[in-house]
Amino acid sequence: MFQIQLINKIRNDILVCLSLLTRIPVGKIIINKKSIGDSCWAFSLCGLVISIISSVIFHFTLKIGFNEYTASIFFLVSNIFLSGALHEDGLADLADGMFVGKNLQGKLDIMSDSRIGVFGVLALIITFIIKFLAISQLTPELNSYLHLILIAMVSRYNMLFFLRFLGPLKKTGLGKGYRVEKNSTLLAGLLPILILLPFIYKSGLIIFIFMFIICLILFVIISTIFRGQTGDICGASQQIGEVAGL
Repeated sequence: MFQIQLINKIRNDILVCLSLLTRIPVGKIIINKKSIGDSCWAFSLCGLVISIISSVIFHFTLKIGFNEYTASIFFLVSNIFLSGALHEDGLADLADGMFVGKNLQGKLDIMSDSRIGVFGVLALIITFIIKFLAISQLTPELNSYLHLILIAMVSRYNMLFFLRFLGPLKKTGLGKGYRVEKNSTLLAGLLPILILLPFIYKSGLIIFIFMFIICLILFVIISTIFRGQTGDICGASQQIGEVAGL
């Protein structure tokens, strides 16, 4: 009985996170608003799903005769489509708020504005170019795809630190509704990554450690400037972590 309940919970948690972080249809799911943050351990598995689909598209594009640059664009576009540009939106909003707003409230007001500013555009262009150049250098082999999967998983897992250790700055949104209350959620989210790491050997561990260091640096910056988190900040951390991994 306990095993069945555990399996059902794991399945439901994964679907909840997929419904939040992707455009992938998941059907009817059960959402307990009081413990919704406990489902966030599955963020890394959302990265797993997205990166597998994008890697298949990348590999197929190369196999049918396109060059590595075209394949890279297909990979990035599929990533954006599958996630609904959720994280890219967060990065653009954070860039605008951080570099334009004069005080905390001013930064939050700018980040809540649906319009995108110069710094947001620049942040998107720079990160897209870096990712495009990095992915275009990959060879179509299993080891390359495992690295892409690891980066996608870790970049989404690292969002949990912001949701766990920084308070929400808004009354609504991901930062408030998906607040992580338990350290066990962090441990559960780390497990899928630890399962993958042995298949990538030392390079995977180096990437994991480097992405964690970048996450820690960003965490210190955000906690100093904003003294809290929002969904935009979490999304931006994913994009910054992804660039660091690549």
